[in-house]
Amino acid sequence: MLKVAQSQGVGLGCYVNLKTILEPFSELSLGKSGYVSLVDQNGKSIGTLTEKGIVTDSSKLDTGNYTFRQELSQAPFEIRIKISWTGVLNLMTGSVFALLGVAFLMVIAGSVLLFHLETKILKPVGMFTENLQKYDNGDLTYQMSEGNLVELERIDDKFRNMIHQIRRLKITLYEQELQKQKIEMDYLKIQIRPHFYMNCLNFIYSMIDFGQYDHAKSMSRITSDYLAYIFRNTSEMVPVTAETNHCENYLKILLLRYPEKFTYYFEVHEEVENAVIFPFLIQVFVENAAKHALTLETVPLISVTVYPEDRGDEKYVNIYISDTGNGFPEETLQRLKAGEDISEHGKHIGIENCLKRFRYYYGDSGEIHFDNSPLGGAIVDIHIPYRTGGEEHETIARG
Repeated sequence: MLKVAQSQGVGLGCYVNLKTILEPFSELSLGKSGYVSLVDQNGKSIGTLTEKGIVTDSSKLDTGNYTFRQELSQAPFEIRIKISWTGVLNLMTGSVFALLGVAFLMVIAGSVLLFHLETKILKPVGMFTENLQKYDNGDLTYQMSEGNLVELERIDDKFRNMIHQIRRLKITLYEQELQKQKIEMDYLKIQIRPHFYMNCLNFIYSMIDFGQYDHAKSMSRITSDYLAYIFRNTSEMVPVTAETNHCENYLKILLLRYPEKFTYYFEVHEEVENAVIFPFLIQVFVENAAKHALTLETVPLISVTVYPEDRGDEKYVNIYISDTGNGFPEETLQRLKAGEDISEHGKHIGIENCLKRFRYYYGDSGEIHFDNSPLGGAIVDIHIPYRTGGEEHETIARG
């Protein structure tokens, strides 16, 4: 293709080989009757590309029947393209096969992904959820098959450890509850002393026989209150004032039977009147002091004081029990200080049982100290957390 321009006697020409323009179109799938033609301004083909190559004689081609036409503003020709049905089908076939290939690969990839999701994630998660439901229904036989989901295995390990700790804790609490019930029953057996009650009844009968009706009435009321406290309060926590009243009833019974053998003094500070303790915590030590007082030639004083005590941010109750008798035997005192069992040969069973209950109810949060006063007499110094009736079950230490 030659283009010549002339101006003021000067000519300028440009020669372009049509092959360089048409060859790029050879990449198209034109089909058997398809072509790419360069048509001049007069509608004459100046160069045509078919599936057989570039042809110079395009008279046999119907360049007026084209699929696509593009005029060029800077060139003296336009481009006309015709794609036959065979070309379109070839193009579509290639595209279809390409799409089918992509779809097939997507189906394969999706199947592999679903299989992995089912076996490695959904199934382990389903088993984990099922075992959680079993545990929620009370079945602690937790078992889960091994999987390859690292995160779930870690959760599973943590959950196994938690289940193991819960089972162990339940067993421990169950054993502690059985131990508590045994301790309470043992202490109740200690409190139920037929000889003591028979002596009380005989004494009441004797007072009536001698016409001492007021004394018999007083003895009957005190004995009744004493028995009622024992049978009503074997395991529930009781107010300090209820415990000290019970101790006073016991001492009054003894003084009615053994007048002027000892004196006693009780004082409970108003700030701790509502504090609760386990039953017979004070009574067992008061009873021990009273029994020794009956054997003395002097008249000892048995004293019980209950006062509030501040320990850091927590409020405590100090129960101080003392007497002016001979005090603890040295061997017994040393064993008490060392926390050793003192119930050998059937002695001090009540004190030993009380110490077991003390450790059960208060654990490390409670303290109990034993000593002998330099002036004579035994001292029992108790320190326990201040608790009221509505909170003792939530805060009792379990050791």
